[in-house]
Amino acid sequence: MTLLRIVLRQEAIQALLLLALVASVAAGLLARRAGRDVVAWTGTVAAVGVVVALTQAPVGPPAPVRSLDVCWSTTPLTSIGRDLVSTQGLANVLLFVPLGVFVHRLVGSAWWVVAGGAALSVLIELAQALQGGHDCTPTDVVANTVGTACGVVVHLVVVRVVLRLRREETADGLHNVSGPSR
Repeated sequence: MTLLRIVLRQEAIQALLLLALVASVAAGLLARRAGRDVVAWTGTVAAVGVVVALTQAPVGPPAPVRSLDVCWSTTPLTSIGRDLVSTQGLANVLLFVPLGVFVHRLVGSAWWVVAGGAALSVLIELAQALQGGHDCTPTDVVANTVGTACGVVVHLVVVRVVLRLRREETADGLHNVSGPSR
């Protein structure tokens, strides 16, 4: 049984994912009505909803409540690099890529988006430490921040490619214009 199947069997996660879906549709409808970027708003709300669903729903038996200094003292900083390329580390990176893409489309400032991704990650780790049932580590904060930054880069590359294609189409259209046909 895959990890995804196990995760999706958790009722709390299912409920939070459904709430994220409903909230993202509502955000899209409100954005459309207000004349805002529907894709950016829908994607941002969906990305935040998925992050919250997968990081805050309990995934195991309740663990004792801990503080961040206890959580982080169990992970030596020297192991962050190794943990970052583990399956869990890569999953945390991938989880935050959509957030980086859509929030960058919405906000436009790469630095603010990455700082916001890091801040959200710290809040998630704090909540996990306080509610128990999750592992909270500095590796998660680093992985989530890297994922947000990767999302910003993906968005910048996609925008650059789309703009280049549009310029080429415009240039081709101007070169292929002929006079009225007889």
